[in-house]
Amino acid sequence: MPNLFYNRVLLVVVLYKQNISQSLTLLSLNEELVSLGIRMDVFIYDNSPEKQYDQSNFKWNNCDIFYVHDASNPGLSKAYNSGAAKADELQKEWLLLLDQDTTFPKGYLKENSNQVIAYPDTSLFVPLLKLKNGLLFSPCINKHKRGYPAGQLAPGKYNLWKYSPVNSGMLIRLSLFKAAGGYNEKVKIDFCDFQFLEKVRQIKDNFHVINATGLQDFSAFEYSEEKQQARFVQYLEDAFHCEKPQFTDKLGFLYTVTRHAVGLTVKLRSLKFIGLYINNYLIR
Repeated sequence: MPNLFYNRVLLVVVLYKQNISQSLTLLSLNEELVSLGIRMDVFIYDNSPEKQYDQSNFKWNNCDIFYVHDASNPGLSKAYNSGAAKADELQKEWLLLLDQDTTFPKGYLKENSNQVIAYPDTSLFVPLLKLKNGLLFSPCINKHKRGYPAGQLAPGKYNLWKYSPVNSGMLIRLSLFKAAGGYNEKVKIDFCDFQFLEKVRQIKDNFHVINATGLQDFSAFEYSEEKQQARFVQYLEDAFHCEKPQFTDKLGFLYTVTRHAVGLTVKLRSLKFIGLYINNYLIR
């Protein structure tokens, strides 16, 4: 009986320019699986220009890996939708959505198993995620199409109309994922989790925070002006393609995109961000 949960879940990990053997997410989860003496199926979608996994030279102790390499780098949304399709093929019941840079505590998978048993009517479970400075990163308060720090949250039930978790660590029932229509593949990175959960909450508006805290590592981010410009262009592209069914949605995106453009302009003392904002979003 205890192994049933692990057999019903597909772990979905998205890689980008990081070797599978260096993924903090996979390393921490594999360590727990070894301690439990349990194997789990893992779907890895690699968006890197070059393959980051050589199946002939590297093997994980307790992970049965399904690996896909896509050098076109279609983003997170395509990767998670592909993971859902694989889970459907494998007749799984749950998806555990992951990135490559989150360290999960020992007992994280077991805690998910316990919570699924304790709350059988819940279809979405998430951990607390903190940054290195101790700030709670997820779940966050969803307002004006952006996330605001929620302060301190205890394990328990929360409403998706007020709070929004991020992708990494999201355990979602496959039937709910499919009912919501999956991720919008035109939105590759930014806003993709908010957009997805806005569809989920129309079907089921609550989720459960489990008693586990992961550490999100953003240390690899680039802060040069050139890199930030390229990153901002992708941000604008994602914001443009987000679904905006209501006038309030349009206003929310206008506010948060404008705010971000002004913030980068001031921080990096460059008017190029305003030009990108006007041409790639405002008058596009």
